[in-house]
Amino acid sequence: MPEFRRGHRRGLWMAIVCLALFAVAMMLQVPLATAATLPNIVIILTDDQGYADVGVFGARGFSTPNLDRLAAQGCIYRNFHVAQLLKQKGYATAIFGKWHLGDSSQFLPLQHGFDEYFGLPYSNDMWPLHPDLVGLPANSEKKKRGYPDLVMYEGNKVAIPQITHEDQNQLTTWYTEHAVRFIETHKTAPFFLYLAHNMPHVPLHVSGKFRGKTKRGLYGDVIEEMD
Repeated sequence: MPEFRRGHRRGLWMAIVCLALFAVAMMLQVPLATAATLPNIVIILTDDQGYADVGVFGARGFSTPNLDRLAAQGCIYRNFHVAQLLKQKGYATAIFGKWHLGDSSQFLPLQHGFDEYFGLPYSNDMWPLHPDLVGLPANSEKKKRGYPDLVMYEGNKVAIPQITHEDQNQLTTWYTEHAVRFIETHKTAPFFLYLAHNMPHVPLHVSGKFRGKTKRGLYGDVIEEMD
């Protein structure tokens, strides 16, 4: 993961790196660590969210009380690196959300250290219905030539062969539901959960539960739903 600079307005932003990451860094240096001493880890990554688009960093027009509370209870990291060692330590591992490291079978998450995967294999704008690409309303179903259908994977198989606008509205909800189930299932053993939201990368989508709820319009609604 490249170093994040404060002045960046766009780019991938780490919403949470739990305090447990420090413990993991120390644990990986101790060969005798047992399952009873291994911390659980949850990393939440958002796509294209600005640095100041969280309350703890000065967000305005919408609120993120849950993320702010996690930041207050833990640590904020602005430069970090990830080692592929957790699976070797006996962790249950899962990724829910955007992968974007190759969509051929040999490149998918289950071939790279993850037990479970549910999500999109690349950015949610890489589809023929993107209004910025075709100059059409967001609810248009007219397709742009040259873009394949956006697909949803579960494990190594395609679960939804053709993502629609309504499906995109449910992405944050679906990922969150998968994450909660994974935590509940593995709470008695060490686990690593990587929750990689597609939002707020365009095209912006939000479920009906949060649509129209903030002063910042659709973008604010999207952030509050992720929170």
